[in-house]
Amino acid sequence: MSSATFGQKSFQPTPPEKGSFPLDHQGQCKKTAYKYMFCLSVNNGDNSQCRQEAKDYLDCRMQNDLMAKEEWTKLGLADVENIISQLVQKNISTTLVVTEASKHFLDVEKIRKDLKIDVYTDQNEWDTWKTRGDPVLHIELSKKADLLVLAPLSANTMAKVSTGICDNLLTCIVRAWNVSKPVLFCPSMNTQMWNHPVTKDQVDKLVSWGYCLIPPIVKTLMCGDHGIGAMAEVETIVNQIMEKLNNLIGSEKCVIIRLSGPIKKHWAQTKSLQLDELLSDGEMKEQHRKAMIEWSENVRSSDHGYFCRMAIDMYDQNHSKNIWIVSDARRKTDIEWFKSSFDNLKLIRITADESTRKERGWNFIHGIDNAASECDLDDYLEWDWIVENNKFNDCNEFINEIVNHALAI
Repeated sequence: MSSATFGQKSFQPTPPEKGSFPLDHQGQCKKTAYKYMFCLSVNNGDNSQCRQEAKDYLDCRMQNDLMAKEEWTKLGLADVENIISQLVQKNISTTLVVTEASKHFLDVEKIRKDLKIDVYTDQNEWDTWKTRGDPVLHIELSKKADLLVLAPLSANTMAKVSTGICDNLLTCIVRAWNVSKPVLFCPSMNTQMWNHPVTKDQVDKLVSWGYCLIPPIVKTLMCGDHGIGAMAEVETIVNQIMEKLNNLIGSEKCVIIRLSGPIKKHWAQTKSLQLDELLSDGEMKEQHRKAMIEWSENVRSSDHGYFCRMAIDMYDQNHSKNIWIVSDARRKTDIEWFKSSFDNLKLIRITADESTRKERGWNFIHGIDNAASECDLDDYLEWDWIVENNKFNDCNEFINEIVNHALAI
């Protein structure tokens, strides 16, 4: 059997024992079989043995690829879910837009159900538009968000974004995005595609627009190759997101005080639970919600300001922040305590209609959702601002007013 020559490289493979195709440390059939694949296309003589061995190799490779594909799919889903889950736990309102290609790797309904976030696909683009003047989804979503994260960003979508193509919901959102607002992009592609000259041109163009690159890393890729091209680690992406958001809101001056924080912290410690899971809108919180309400109401009955003080100590013990955003204030006694303790208090009522709440995963539970802990402020009238947090309401004017007020403090 003659050698196969490609460019300046000549291969003189030694056949392994028949049927013997051991796997390397990455779970791939060893490279000698690749050389037989080359031989099939260049040998003019009798190559029946080579052909059979290559067939055996392909059978081996296909079997391993099928197993690997399942694991890669789980990994891709886990990465995206993990990013979103961490953002939700940090009180970041998050919306997911899924392209048709990414549906191969993401369980859209599972993400929507487990994380209780809005998830949109191309099919939703014209759901809300019937006639002139109706909201157009990609325009509304581009207005709504403060930060856009493209993760993972494939070679195909990167090429579209860098040239302004708008052929699906995601690329239309990107094209309508106000470039004064931050964009993070996290490329994910084969090593050869990442190293292609056109990729550098596209990355440079996006960076020149002010987009922030979170570069890929070296891993075993979806195609089975090992090299640069995998999406950055979840923690890297989440940290970059939080840094950008903190820059927007001024974290050195502002902090969120969650009145439910000390309640859930106590519950997690006494019941040996994960605090992050209690702070999120998952099943664990719902399982313990009624018991936490009953316990906290007993504590409040003798000291209305107890959890207000505990929350301040938990989030800003030294009173180092100029601005506190107090969330989870659900009782008139909460408001009265802050009014009697601090000056320059502004009260904001955020509402949403029942249909919007149900779309976001809310289900009415008798004995909880109609309890004083949830409804005590429904008849309170002394608000400085009332904001409707329904699906397509534009809150930018309200946000600007709040920001201007905060800057004047």
